[in-house]
Order: sequence, then structure tokens, then C-alpha cells
Amino acid sequence: MKISLKNSLVGKIILGYLSVVALGLVMSAVGVFILNNTQSYDKDITEKYFPSLILLKDQLSTATESQRLTSNWIYQPNKQDKARLNQLHEVEYKTLIQKWDDQIQKYDAVSQAEDSLSSISNLLGKLAEQQQKITTLLGSDEDYGNDQVVDNCITIFENEATKTFASLEHLLQKQINEQYDLMNITDDKKNFYSFILRMVFGVTLLIFAIIAVLATYLCLKNISKPIETLKNQANAMALGRFDIDIDINQNDEIGDMAKAMSNIIVGLKKKTTFAMRIGEGNYDENFELLSEEDEMGKALLTMKDNLKLNAEEDKIRNWTTHGLAQFGEILRENNSSNSNLLDKVLKFIVKYLNANQAALFLLEEDVELKREILKLAACYAYERKKYLDLKVEIGEGLLGQAVLEREMTYLTDIPEGFVRISSGLGDSGPNAVVITPIMHNNLVLGVIEIASFTKFEAHHLQFIEKIAESLGSTISNVRTNERTKKLLEASQSFTEQMRSQEEEIRQNMEELLATQEEANRKLSNLEQLLIEKDAEIAIFKAKN
Repeated sequence: MKISLKNSLVGKIILGYLSVVALGLVMSAVGVFILNNTQSYDKDITEKYFPSLILLKDQLSTATESQRLTSNWIYQPNKQDKARLNQLHEVEYKTLIQKWDDQIQKYDAVSQAEDSLSSISNLLGKLAEQQQKITTLLGSDEDYGNDQVVDNCITIFENEATKTFASLEHLLQKQINEQYDLMNITDDKKNFYSFILRMVFGVTLLIFAIIAVLATYLCLKNISKPIETLKNQANAMALGRFDIDIDINQNDEIGDMAKAMSNIIVGLKKKTTFAMRIGEGNYDENFELLSEEDEMGKALLTMKDNLKLNAEEDKIRNWTTHGLAQFGEILRENNSSNSNLLDKVLKFIVKYLNANQAALFLLEEDVELKREILKLAACYAYERKKYLDLKVEIGEGLLGQAVLEREMTYLTDIPEGFVRISSGLGDSGPNAVVITPIMHNNLVLGVIEIASFTKFEAHHLQFIEKIAESLGSTISNVRTNERTKKLLEASQSFTEQMRSQEEEIRQNMEELLATQEEANRKLSNLEQLLIEKDAEIAIFKAKN
């Protein structure tokens, strides 16, 4: 019996299988090609660019540390720094140079490896030689007593080592940026090929699924009812219904499909519950992916992380906004006097930041010294009697240095005895200290020092900078108002004095007028008396 395969179901099945095999071979070849490219890019990143980037950063960090230690060797010598610098010169510099020389051999561009990359080793070695020259000249304590040797070392440090470090830092930063660029470019290529690979496999799986369904329908018509059941259940899922019970127990392809759909339903129920919990603000809810290829699950986890991050940012933003509003209210209600204003400001800062103590110094003119100094204007939780007349010269300590540098200083490694936090049970050193200048119109008005047992977060430091800026404006306004008030009081006093003098002159004039009138009256009486006397004398003479 001759069987025609051209239009028969068997022929179509065979054709379908051959198509599937051909498609599989093609897609496998494409997948292998893309996978090889992806692995090549991964190799470049893991064996070339990323190790180079780490070495470049290590070199920059080591060079920066050695430059600082060399400066300390000259200006602030101590045994610990000297030992560390010797270790850098004797061990770490050589190790870094050797590792870098080995690393640049992995680059294909020979000119690049021998030119800009190899020059890093040369500059690193040159910097080490210049620094070792200084450590050799100042090798003993007696050498520090020789001014000529010290001046020579300072000249080497400033004119040679500093320039070499600057060149090395510039070159290292340039190479770090180039390595980042190369990594990003390579990573983009890898991601592109990975995306293409996923698309190829996705399309392939879709085609395979369609072929499998068609083949199953043609060959196994007697199981059309289970397929119809699965279809109805899939339609229900498409409408968003997950209350579906798939009751198909078969050990074949249809049974596998039923199990897969059951897993999908379970997975979707879990994802729905997870999404509802996230919507309620429960960002700590756990979710287990169905597999490494669970894209929806990954998207939900990413969404959770983003929402959690946004919630934390909103919380910080609200905290900052609320704090600034409260601080602004304090400034508005207490802008008539610096003393009352500063006490309330420090009290608010300490309590709002959950700190432990704070002090505020204002830059004032010292009459005796005839120059500006920092004087304690207000404090919170300090021993007020001990620090009441505390004065700090500009440039003295961290407080005085803040005036010169005009930047915030944040310390977490607090020197012993720097500041103590006292309570009824004793005193202890803080774990964090913030010193920030108070400025207005680019002029330093004072310094705030805040100490706390707990370390400050980045948004705490930003909040301190903002309130310091607002406080600077208010202090400037208060000072202007106080000066205006004094001038007004002086003007009023002068006006009152002038009025008093005017009244006194008026009274004197009235007294003079009264005296003059009395004198005129007496003179008139005297003249009348004289006339009468003259008349009497004339009569007397006439009788005699």
C-alpha cells in the first residue's frame, strides 16, 4: 500500500518535525554565535577592563596616601605615618607596578599599552623615588634640626613630588574614565546580544509551541476535550480570573501543559498577593521567583525596590521640609535678639537631629586683641560655666579652620579629649562631630559644632548646611536691626536732649524778659520820683 505523504497528516507532521529541526539548528547556530560574543565581552570586562579599573583606583589611592604621608614626614612627623610610608615604598608600590605591567599585556592595542598605560608605572616609580629621597634626607630626628636639609626636602616635595603626583593623578583619572567608558560600551554590546538571544529563543519557543499544538490537534483528536478545557481555563485567566481548578491528570503532553498552567495560576496568585502587599506599603514583603527566567517576578521585585526607595526619599524629604519649616518659624519668632534666637536654634538642632550637644560661636571684634575671633555665643548641653568665655582664634583648631576653609567638617574618628558629652551618669566621647560655618553673602559670621553618640546620615548633613545658611541670613538681619535700633535710640536721645535744651533756653528767655520788664517798671518809677523831687525843689527855691 502506497502512502502519499504530500497532503497526508503524517506528511504534514514529518514536514513540521523537519521544520522544527531546521529551525532548531538555525536558532542554535544563532544562539551559539550570540553566546560566544557575549562570553567574549564578559571576558573583556572581567579579565581586562574591570581589573584594570581596580588597579588604577588602587594606584591613585596609594599615591594619594603616600603623598599625604610624605607631607606628614616633613611637617608633622610621627612613627606610625613613617612606618606606613616605608611599607608603601618597599612593598605596595612594587606590587602595584608589577601587577600593572602584567595587566597591560592583556590589551590588544600595543601602542596604548606601551605609551599612556606604561607611563603610569614610570610616574608611580618616579614619585616613589622622589618621596624616598625626602625620607632619606630626613631619616633621623637630628635631620629635622638642620634647616638646610628641611628646606631642601620641602623644595623637593613642592617642586618635584607634587608635580609628579599631579601628573600621575591626572593620568590615572583619565585612564579610570577610559576604562569606565570601555566597560560601558562592552556591557552595552553584551546586553544587546543578550536581548537578541532572548528574542530569538522567545520567538523560537513561540513557534515550537504553535507547531506542537497544531501537531497534537491533528494527531490526537480524541483528546480534544482536555485541550478545550485548557482553552477555557486560559480564557478565564486572560480575563483576570485566578480561581480556576485544573483537573487533568495525564502523563503526556496535555498533562504537562495542565501542570504548567497550574503553576502559572499559583505564580500569578502569589504575584497578585505580593502586588497588593506592596500597594499597602509593606515593602519588606518577600517574594520567591518561579525561576531565573521569571521576568514578571523580577519586574515586581524591581518595582518594590523602587517604591521602597521612593518612600524612603519621601520620608527624608518630608523630614527635611518639616524641619526647615519649624526652623523658619523659630527664626521668625525670635529675630529681635541674638541671645534668645541662638539658644532656641541650638535646642531645636540638637533635638531634631537626635544629637547630644551643640555650641555656636560668632565672629566678633576683640577689643583687647584688636582683631576678629570666634566667641561662644550659645551652647546646649555643654558645661556653660566652663565654656562661657571661650574664645577661638581664626585658623586655630577645627573651629578656627572652618572659618578659613568655609566648608563643613564631619568627623567620625574623634580624637581623644576633643569633646566630651556629659550626663548624670558620667561623660563619654561622641561618635560623630559636625563643624559647619555660618555664612551670609559669602561672609563667615560664625561656626556651629554639633556632637552626637550616633553618626549622621547624608541628609542630616545637608539639613545642617541649609539651616546654617538660613541662620546666617537671620543673624545678619538681627545685627542690622540691632545697629538700626541703637542708631534710632541715639537719634531719639539726641532729639530729646535738644528739646530739653530748647525748653531751658525758652525758660531763660522768659526770665530775662520778666527781669527786663521789672527793670523798666522800676526805672519808670524812679523817673517819676525824680520828676516829683525836681518839682519839690523848684517849689522850695521859689519860697526862699
